Amino acid sequence: MLIVPVSLFSKAAIYDIGLETVCEKCLSDCVSITYTAQLESQIPIDVEYQDQIIENMKLSNTTQISVVHVYMATKKVLGERRKLTYSATEAVGFVGGNAGIAGGWTMPALAKTFVRMMTFVIIPVVMWLIRWIWRKLVALVGFVMEWMGRPRRTQVVPFVE
Repeated sequence: MLIVPVSLFSKAAIYDIGLETVCEKCLSDCVSITYTAQLESQIPIDVEYQDQIIENMKLSNTTQISVVHVYMATKKVLGERRKLTYSATEAVGFVGGNAGIAGGWTMPALAKTFVRMMTFVIIPVVMWLIRWIWRKLVALVGFVMEWMGRPRRTQVVPFVE
């Protein structure tokens, strides 16, 4: 690890040119390598306030203190947050794909099953229900006509020769 004194490079040179061009032995930027650090003292990281706090600490002659300034190649570290999202098409494909693998179904087979169900189950039941309602309606009309004194249409008239 290389310790770079604050007064060695100006901030403008570091920020404008980049630390890698000014100092070849400096650490890589934070984007490519992750550094972990632990703050052991209560001295702030801000350079402007460090000198004042160190003077006010009233240290004895035997106390040794080190202030290390570490500069990175970039002045900004971009935080990156990855969020996994699915669109509606991907979600349908995911569900359909897994259902197809699990049950051996494909979309054409599913459509064929739906058509067969309509043809052989739903349509016959609906037709039976329509015929049943029609018969009840015809019987009701015949009952009303008989009640009114008119002959029913289904009444059999004897054939006279």
